[in-house]
Parts: sequence; C-alpha cells; structure tokens
Amino acid sequence: DREHPIFADAPEGTPFQPYDFITVGRQHVWFWRYEPENPVKLVKRDPMYGENGERQDVYHGTFLPSGQVLTGGENGRICLWEKNAVRQEFDGHDGPIKVMRLRADNTTLVTAGADGHVRVWTVHYGQDLGMPFSLEPMRDLDLYDPDAAAEGIPPQVFTSLDITLDDSDDTIVAADDNNDI
Repeated sequence: DREHPIFADAPEGTPFQPYDFITVGRQHVWFWRYEPENPVKLVKRDPMYGENGERQDVYHGTFLPSGQVLTGGENGRICLWEKNAVRQEFDGHDGPIKVMRLRADNTTLVTAGADGHVRVWTVHYGQDLGMPFSLEPMRDLDLYDPDAAAEGIPPQVFTSLDITLDDSDDTIVAADDNNDI
C-alpha cells in the first residue's frame, strides 16, 4: 500500500543522501532511505532512466562500495546508477539479466540470465561517485545446449545465483526456471 504514511517521496530539491536499499521489479527501480527518527519512515526517490527515459523491468541490483548501484534488466544491459540516475550502460547478455552478485573482493561481478549464459566480469571503478567505471568480461560460461537449440528448445533461464565469499574459491551455483542447479 504505497499510500501508507510509512512511504514518502523525497521532495524535489532534497539533497542527495546515500540510499540504504533499492527495490526492483516491473518497470521500476526505486531508491530508498530508512529514516527511523521520523517514526519509521521510508523515503523513496524515483529513478531517472538516462537519455531515452525508457523504463524497463529490472530483475536484480547490487550496491558497489562507492555507493553506486548496478542493475540488470530485460534489455540485457547492465546499468550503473549514481544517486538515482543511470550514468553508464554496458552490454551484458543477449536476453534479460535475471540475477547478479558482487563477490566479497568487490572486483568480481557474476551475472546470469535468460540467454543460457553465466558471465563473470572484472569491475574497475573509483572509490567516489563520479569516478570512471568499467566492466571487463572475464569468463563466459555458455550453458546453452546447441542440440536443444537445433530442436527449437529455448535456453535455460537462470533465476538464482550464488557465489562463495572466499575469493580463492571460484565456485558458482546457478539455478534455472526448471529448478535445475
């Protein structure tokens, strides 16, 4: 119930403050700040979607140590958000990106989606907002079965992903929409 007083839009002109969490879903990504001093109030700021302003379904997001946010959505692109605006976009997958995880080392991103691929990226970024940022493909785990493709069977749609916290362990666990791991 978005009309409940616990939710409030940040007034225009409100100075930027780091967000505590984001929510993603059907044609939205919202940036939230928790303000316990206003008895239990959540402040939401709507996103700015870049030059074309086109909203899309967003399936997953993750915070970077710099306060920036990465999201993956239906267009297969990885978006870098600063404050509540898209600053950069990167080609990620040939279909929707359903899930992403940032390793504990903060330099390795793993993405999986509806194209039958799990991709591992090296993250290069500055420590402060406004610093240059880039993603470099490191590994592409193509789990798409060419025999199934020849029979017209669509690729696996990965819906869940987990990685180990130990940086020396490269284990990736992915589950698809058929509950296969």
